[in-house]
Amino acid sequence: MAVVLLAATGGLVRMHLQRRIAGLPWMAALLGSNGIAVAAQAADLAVVGPAEWTAVVVTAAFSAGMIVALRQDFIRLRAVAGEHEARLAAQAAESAQAVADMERFAYAASHDLQEPLRTINATTQILTDRVGAQLRPEDQQLLVRLERACVRMQVLIQGLLEFSRTGRNLEKQRFNLECSVIDARNACAARLRETGTTLTVGDLPEVYGSQAALESVFRNLITNAIKYGRPGVVPAILIDAEWEEGERVISVADNGRGIPGDRLGEVWEAFARVAADVKGTGLGLAMVRRIVLAHGGRCWIESREGVGTRVRFTLGDR
Repeated sequence: MAVVLLAATGGLVRMHLQRRIAGLPWMAALLGSNGIAVAAQAADLAVVGPAEWTAVVVTAAFSAGMIVALRQDFIRLRAVAGEHEARLAAQAAESAQAVADMERFAYAASHDLQEPLRTINATTQILTDRVGAQLRPEDQQLLVRLERACVRMQVLIQGLLEFSRTGRNLEKQRFNLECSVIDARNACAARLRETGTTLTVGDLPEVYGSQAALESVFRNLITNAIKYGRPGVVPAILIDAEWEEGERVISVADNGRGIPGDRLGEVWEAFARVAADVKGTGLGLAMVRRIVLAHGGRCWIESREGVGTRVRFTLGDR
């Protein structure tokens, strides 16, 4: 028997075969997207379907029993596919739950660590006030190092707390993105003045998102641009947006030291530090990425050492 197979990328696939040769009946098969095969007798050969389908003629001998077996195979395959999809959905739910549990743990641990740390810091200050003058210089230096370590730990804990809350329970609305930039500029006003940084803002679009969360994005990017400036070069930052391949891309560019090409992929990780001589928690870009993803967008970095860095991201419409 001659069988015509019609291959399509999707939708209903129909095979309509009709032919009678030397009085022999030929089977007509109808295959749908639901995987059901129906057999019937027919007369003349005809192929029905869109022109872009590919027809392949294969010679085979089908019996009614083989058609039934084929139908059963389709049913079994559908059952296996359904089980596979169910397992994937369960794994995705488990992963989401694990992430939520880790975020709650990070928040609780960071919150609970603050009290003993405050106690250590206060005790160190009391010891310095009471007996600091009586200690040897090397012992006084130990107290100074302990106090600095407490301050450093407080900064890390505050960063963990902010990171654990980032991207959660966002209150979204439609607003002009310049509002978030203005808020970020006000938050960074002191550092901008101290360093003489010039901040230029181009035309920014109206977006749907959280004004407060996106303010955090720009605040972190402005702070990074200032921290990673080149010695002897006044920092300059440009924030703008442009259409690229049908989507609006927001950019924050600076004239800083740049990032080595082999380290561009790791800068989005929590606690990643590009330069050991720059103070910080290493959580800034990780928070930026989490917020952008929570807005249905994506982010990436373009950078050249000794020239500068441009952080770029998109935002979803919903």
